[in-house]
Amino acid sequence: MDLEAVKVLLAAQDKTFKTALDIIVEQLKSRIQHSEETITDLVKSLEFTQAEVKELQNEVSVLKTSNNDNKTTIEIMKSQIEELERRTNYQEVTTGGTTFVSPVFKNNPVVNPGKRQLKL
Repeated sequence: MDLEAVKVLLAAQDKTFKTALDIIVEQLKSRIQHSEETITDLVKSLEFTQAEVKELQNEVSVLKTSNNDNKTTIEIMKSQIEELERRTNYQEVTTGGTTFVSPVFKNNPVVNPGKRQLKL
């Protein structure tokens, strides 16, 4: 083979190699760009989710406080009802199919069937 033929073959091989490298570089650029877009979307989604979680944590905190307040109110009301029942101590008396509630029979053990209970 003469020197010119070797130069032509080397030039063709060099061109083929550069073309192959260009294709690989373009594929890598495309993959990197796609990865960057995916990462950007994931970051946006994560930020949105984190904001939503923070908002829900605040809401849970408010609901817990409200629940505790409601429990306290219920306990206060229960004790008030019990106190009212204790203080009132009205008695039920049944006569001829009719039920009367009267404090008159409060201390009479014969007529005193027991106080009414409020069930909570």
